Amino acid sequence: MKNWFKSIHLQDRRVKAIVWVAMLTVLGLLFSMGASYKNQQITQQLIIDLDESMGDDAITKEDIVRMIQESFSYDLTGSRLADIDLASIEAVIRQYDFVANAEVYVDAEQNIHVDVEARKPLVRVSEMSGKQYFLDDTGMQIMADGDLKSRVIVMTGYVGPYERNEEGQLEARLQRGLELVRVINRDQFLKEMIEQIHVQQNGEIILIPKFGDDWILLGMVDNLDAKFSNLKDFYLGGLRYRGWQDNHEIDIRYEGQVISRKRA
Repeated sequence: MKNWFKSIHLQDRRVKAIVWVAMLTVLGLLFSMGASYKNQQITQQLIIDLDESMGDDAITKEDIVRMIQESFSYDLTGSRLADIDLASIEAVIRQYDFVANAEVYVDAEQNIHVDVEARKPLVRVSEMSGKQYFLDDTGMQIMADGDLKSRVIVMTGYVGPYERNEEGQLEARLQRGLELVRVINRDQFLKEMIEQIHVQQNGEIILIPKFGDDWILLGMVDNLDAKFSNLKDFYLGGLRYRGWQDNHEIDIRYEGQVISRKRA
């Protein structure tokens, strides 16, 4: 009797095992058929998701579409999903300096989504050699390829080349310039006023306003709060009485002083 129950138990286990194998086989076939069916589906729209709320046109949706079109011989819309290599599309987009990251996927309606995270240019650097590039807030170099569309402060003069030391820090003058741009951008008055940072051979800085013919002698990148406070008092106070037509140097290099003199 004991052996009989044992035999029944073993047979029951074998039946269960067979059932599970059959179920897994059916599921595998269904999955394979589903994947095959999906691969035969025709793609519909190409949807580019790019955050344009920053108000910067360093890279546009049209640029991303052009990147894709120039890299692939087929249209992404109207093609079979099986013929589209999503990973390759991501790789192509990510190779551009203005792109921090890209993800490509297909939704349930066979639309291809391209989600792009763009780098935000903070300053455009123009080296003495004529080489030009952007830096983002982290100091990452963004090569200026073609039309320089991004409207940011320009840094000129004795800057560069773009180098990092063993600790990953930028070349000293570039780093100081980047810090200066951050300070300017945090102040709405200065942000709307300053157009260019010019680094002299001795490392001192001249600021060029967007309007008028004045130069602002900033000196070294130190005591910026005090220097800019004096500058704003000067512009919002006495300067308005003489207007923008004069060709002046406004010297804020020294503590507690704003000196305005005719530029030679």
